[in-house]
Amino acid sequence: GDNAIYKMAEILMNIRDLNENDAADTKEIKGLVKMLDEKYNPEWKEANFLGRGTVTTSQIFYTSPSRCAVADSCSISLDRRMTAGETWESCLEEIRELPAVKKYNATVSMYNYDRPSYTGLVYPIECYFPTWVIPEDHIVTKAMEESYKGLYGTIRSGAAVTDEMRKARPLTDKWTFSTNGVSIMGP
Repeated sequence: GDNAIYKMAEILMNIRDLNENDAADTKEIKGLVKMLDEKYNPEWKEANFLGRGTVTTSQIFYTSPSRCAVADSCSISLDRRMTAGETWESCLEEIRELPAVKKYNATVSMYNYDRPSYTGLVYPIECYFPTWVIPEDHIVTKAMEESYKGLYGTIRSGAAVTDEMRKARPLTDKWTFSTNGVSIMGP
């Protein structure tokens, strides 16, 4: 029979290539690192600040009439972490453009979240958590830096071995823990 798992194996290899390849012109599948290059991404500076996006297969599902029959369907779930300059639409499209996805005419879609809230309200929405950057010169960023200086001053004291680290305080950087802002941008 026509084994759906074997077809998915080719797609999985393409997805791995998308995550791991460089962006050389010789590559059939250019890696996600391409988004750090101004040639591919107008938001390349912000992308370099955040780091490159990633994609990995997190789940695989199949159906088969029995354990000793050829699998007639196979699907996967991908965990796709984005960087600046990427949208959920562009991420879906880059998967659709993978050679094996096109070869097997695979369907590429995004999960929807449609579970009832505590009030019973159902608000269907795509399972999408956007990437965002608050610019260094933004009023909120400046206010946080000034608050830090107001609390701790501009002259930092400590052991001589930490002098270099303390010069950069306050350190205005990125938060890499959460993908949906629940820790620092949420309610």
